[in-house]
Amino acid sequence: MELNFQNYTSLGSPQIAWSAHADEFFHRVQSALASLNQNLSANQIRYDGTTHPFIMMSATTTQGEAKEGSLLIAQSIDGPLALFVGHNDPQDEMVEFWKAAVDHAIKSLGQEDELYEWSAVVGAPPIRIGGTEPFLLQPGNIAHFQLRSAEQSVREITLAIELPSFSSASRGASLPILVRGSSRGYSWPSASKTAARDLNQLCALLSVAWETCLVVRDSPAPIEWGERVPPEKVFWQNIPDLPDDPPFKPQPHAGRTIPDWADDAWTRIIAIPRLADAISAHHEGLRARTEHPSLALVAFIASIEAISQLLYREDRCTECRAHLHIAAKFRKTLRLVLDDDAASELEKAYSSRSLTVHRGRLHGTETITGSFTMHSWSRDSASEFQWQVLHNMSVASARLLRIVIQGEVPQKSQFIPGTV
Repeated sequence: MELNFQNYTSLGSPQIAWSAHADEFFHRVQSALASLNQNLSANQIRYDGTTHPFIMMSATTTQGEAKEGSLLIAQSIDGPLALFVGHNDPQDEMVEFWKAAVDHAIKSLGQEDELYEWSAVVGAPPIRIGGTEPFLLQPGNIAHFQLRSAEQSVREITLAIELPSFSSASRGASLPILVRGSSRGYSWPSASKTAARDLNQLCALLSVAWETCLVVRDSPAPIEWGERVPPEKVFWQNIPDLPDDPPFKPQPHAGRTIPDWADDAWTRIIAIPRLADAISAHHEGLRARTEHPSLALVAFIASIEAISQLLYREDRCTECRAHLHIAAKFRKTLRLVLDDDAASELEKAYSSRSLTVHRGRLHGTETITGSFTMHSWSRDSASEFQWQVLHNMSVASARLLRIVIQGEVPQKSQFIPGTV
């Protein structure tokens, strides 16, 4: 690698898995420099991918004074290089500070991370808010999560996706759920990825348990930033108070409690990656079903297929290693929660799914958004797909997931072709 710096001092070649640990490395360099000299802080000031990719970090004092010279981390044929650039004297005090910070960062990579306590808000997607969304009747815990109902409802403007319009909207109210949890990471940006992943998985679990769709409404944030609580109104929406607008009262039948099997279900989901995939695919189907029904069908069937792989041993072609009997296993898995007639009717949707995946064919109302599709007597294929086929597939997927996450799944067995 040809360097275009006249003055530099080598600080060594950090031997780390660069693609996996680069962000952690720079974070630990910044932390180490500050701990070595409390009057200094490091800042990442430049990344250049047009020539040779590199990161350059500078140091400033707490009074804002920039220190001469910078740390340069650049890629070479032999791996990353750490250089102190922009100063003539290799004995400069800052050289020693940067070298010590780099050495400390390398040694501390992968050490036990800090535990961050955070809070967040989950609830119904705005598109679904109509006054009948589930709410939490009493506080409870699932694994390391603490859940309780918000003390006040949230009023929002909701748009009619099926009939887009610049001149109309609806008002809805819901009672979200407050969540507190904890996640580890070498920094909050690192821990926030785990927090977000866990929170979305929690939403997926509750969506299956409560036969609804819950999503993250306010992202996880450290408790020290302040508790996440929903506002009475969304500040950027102009929602005038009407004299006859009654206080929001959630429907009694929409009240939910945390199932007593939720803890074990969470443990099972975390322990079995394919089960985590299945419940995530189902959750994605729930989120997509209104605007993207054909893709939602793909997600629900993918969830059922993932469950079938938990029930039956893998069958692969001895020559090409492709999976065998996938559709047949799907059909047999459906019969765990549906009778033969209902399963046979729903099996037809597998062809619709294949047309979407392999030919881009769409089947629902996404192709006729803006039209009135509900009719008293006549039937149209788009509405039938959306309100019958898609609905029934989501119900079957949810029922199967409830069986599996509660540990009631049959023992894994060899699939025998022709048994469906």
